[in-house]
Amino acid sequence: MTLSAAAFGADPGCWPLPAASTPAELWLRAVAAGGQGRYGSALADLAELCRAQRGGPLVSLAHSTRASFLRQLGWHTRARRWDGRAVALAGDDRDAGADALIGLAADALGVGRSAASARALDRATALVTDSGSARLGVRLAWVAAELAMVSRRGPA
Repeated sequence: MTLSAAAFGADPGCWPLPAASTPAELWLRAVAAGGQGRYGSALADLAELCRAQRGGPLVSLAHSTRASFLRQLGWHTRARRWDGRAVALAGDDRDAGADALIGLAADALGVGRSAASARALDRATALVTDSGSARLGVRLAWVAAELAMVSRRGPA
């Protein structure tokens, strides 16, 4: 079993998770643990990743992941701060940038700022199209569908 399979693949219920030996594996462990509702474990891995890296795309992904946990609790305003940091740290990394912008779109949507959500989704769309990431494509489509429903632009 790999951490990737636990985070995004065929083994999302794996517990205990294997140890992480790299910052990228710490992020995968955090995603997997968070997906199981084990937020304490996930946050510990994200904190360790941030101590090890200090900046860059992986720390951007860590901040986006933390923001996602906050959104799941309904704390969109708190999540926005972490997603904003994630955008700043993404640099030229398209996946990290798209992840952060999709998060910002969800944050805006959660507090009734549909126009801001649409702008963030527009910025993320170009990055997702260039990246080819299926995970990001699903996230983008999910938030876009939520925006369409809230804006009453979806099919009847």
